[in-house]
Amino acid sequence: MRTIQLSIKGMTCTNCEEHVRHTLQKSGAENIQVDYQKGKAEFQFPEGLKEGTIRESLQQTPYQPGEMIHITTADNNELSATAYDYDFLIIGSGGAAFSAAIQASDNGLRTF
Repeated sequence: MRTIQLSIKGMTCTNCEEHVRHTLQKSGAENIQVDYQKGKAEFQFPEGLKEGTIRESLQQTPYQPGEMIHITTADNNELSATAYDYDFLIIGSGGAAFSAAIQASDNGLRTF
């Protein structure tokens, strides 16, 4: 198994995390951790499967796959560490708040 960290743009909430997790699982990934706030997913991928299938699957969703990094076990704790570092705080849950979250995410900001 290879451990892979993938940056993903367009995630704005926990439902986005679930959608990405489900898509990665259908592609053959295992032990999946997705963090919409950091815009990253970390997972294990069997040696026999092609990484291109991950990109193709995610490109059929509203999320855009970015840089894919193969990580070692020493680097494996980045997503598991709890951090409260955000670039943009959204108060509210209406249409304007949702639009702001999408725009912030598209511009590479971490939102909460």
